Amino acid sequence: NIPLVCNQTFKAIFNGYSEEFIFKQKNASDLSEKILVCLEMEEDRKAIIGNSLRQIVFENHNVDILINRLVNIFSQIKNENQKSF
Repeated sequence: NIPLVCNQTFKAIFNGYSEEFIFKQKNASDLSEKILVCLEMEEDRKAIIGNSLRQIVFENHNVDILINRLVNIFSQIKNENQKSF
């Protein structure tokens, strides 16, 4: 399944697919067009896009990466606080 969203934050996640899967906010016509595009899309293309998006999420948004980012942020804050004393 390929998600359709109106949140522009997804541009970075959708990469080159953002025009196809981000609809204009409060625009039912644009949403319906995107739905039709998805319904008419060949299964092979859906699989390729789905795998590509899944890989982006795996590489950038999994729990291990989030934990490492948080640890780095907290370490930086701790170091900055220690310097100020």
